[in-house]
Amino acid sequence: MKTLIKLFCILLTALCLISCNEQKTDVSSNAFKLKEVELAQIADKINSDFVAVRKQVELFASFTKMIYENRENLKQGLKNSKYELYQDTVYYKTEDDGGSAVFVSGIIPVGGKIKERVRFTETFDFFMISVYSA
Repeated sequence: MKTLIKLFCILLTALCLISCNEQKTDVSSNAFKLKEVELAQIADKINSDFVAVRKQVELFASFTKMIYENRENLKQGLKNSKYELYQDTVYYKTEDDGGSAVFVSGIIPVGGKIKERVRFTETFDFFMISVYSA
């Protein structure tokens, strides 16, 4: 009889351990599934963010191409009055118009090509501001 009671206790203990392990597995499995769903949602959000960035990059690329294709026409409308040259080596923007701040300095005197490049690249300001604001 004692042997039968011992065997019954051992079986009961084993049964309790097995059933507890199964419940833990279910709980951890459910937690894993929950994390999996959360990760999928985060991945979808990241993907949609990249889609928006990709669209902005494509738009900026086509804008840049258009600007460079019409460079000669645009040069005529660029204002020189916003800039000042100091001792032939420092070229800077004298007013804050909400666009980029420009300051060009070098050992070599700032010539016409550098001035033209500074004024021309200012064309991108309005587009970059709209991208930043979006």
